[in-house]
Amino acid sequence: MKIRFWSFVNFVISLALNSKFESRNSKQTKKIRNENRLENSDFEFVSCFGFRISDLAHCLRTTPKFITTLAFFWAMTSASFLPAFAAFGAGEGLDEEAKKWEVSLFESGIKYKEPGLMQEKGSLMGFDLCYTNSFSDRYDARLEVRSGWGKVDYDGHVQDLTTGTTYPATTEDVDDNLIEIRGIWEYGSAGKEGGFWQPYFGLGYRYLNDDSSNMPTTVIINDQTVSIDDLGYQREANYVYLPLGVNCGLNIESNWLIGLKAEYDLFLGGLQRSHMSDVDPGWNDTHNKQNSGYGLRGSVRIAKLDEMQDWFAEPYLIYWNIKKSNNTDDTYYGSHTGWISWEPKNNSTEWGVKLGVKF
Repeated sequence: MKIRFWSFVNFVISLALNSKFESRNSKQTKKIRNENRLENSDFEFVSCFGFRISDLAHCLRTTPKFITTLAFFWAMTSASFLPAFAAFGAGEGLDEEAKKWEVSLFESGIKYKEPGLMQEKGSLMGFDLCYTNSFSDRYDARLEVRSGWGKVDYDGHVQDLTTGTTYPATTEDVDDNLIEIRGIWEYGSAGKEGGFWQPYFGLGYRYLNDDSSNMPTTVIINDQTVSIDDLGYQREANYVYLPLGVNCGLNIESNWLIGLKAEYDLFLGGLQRSHMSDVDPGWNDTHNKQNSGYGLRGSVRIAKLDEMQDWFAEPYLIYWNIKKSNNTDDTYYGSHTGWISWEPKNNSTEWGVKLGVKF
């Protein structure tokens, strides 16, 4: 979440400090001479989930190491799901012994931080859907969809460009919306007797929308509180990554199961879209490409096994650490301003519990 104060602050100048403000919380700027710009796609189709297909496509086509991974993964997952689709089309029922569907609800806390600049803290709630096709006793292909929504509070600062003085700034109840889609290929042994060990890999896409547009920002200036409207804007984060992990567990007495999951997420590429035109229509929306980072996640599942369905509770933790993005040029009504913008290094942590059923 970033709030910049540009020439539109001329109105605020007469009311407050008689100087320009600019946030240093998340998007830093400096004078440059070059006029290199990131080309923006004219394709702005918005999917039913809210994220732009063009943003996902940009992440993929600008990530060379993604090509081989996509081809290999697509071939395997397509082959694994074809038998299930063929059986469905032929009117065949699901194998009652294999529990293919999993539905759960989650509630979590989330904290996003740009060290030394700003942070956001809040909560999310949502649901997870999962379909697994076990086409042999060793191989599973799984499709996972995760969706969440909630509110976070922004805590950062703004800077007077004339004096270099910074001032605390806050925005409350910023809307956050999350969607994550993953395809997983899993190998291992599993059964109702004893334990199981299942290493896996796959391909994931994560989209987060943080929207503070049309919301008041509170700035503390010389012990005086000033509320400034319409300084926030919408921000979209797109990550493409390669999940590498392992599921393991142990069946214990009375049909109970204790399972552990550990995962490393290899970051393939990201795109940050900042809608600066929400603040002033003259400013261009910036698109910053992210090339380096990683994710970690883990969980502990406690499940009660039954013949028809399994009920479970699962505490979990998800962590992302992303490096500084590339630079892009800022323009105002198409004219170069001599400023550049980038996405600073950042990290986010989500911790929560999900309750669900597998059937």
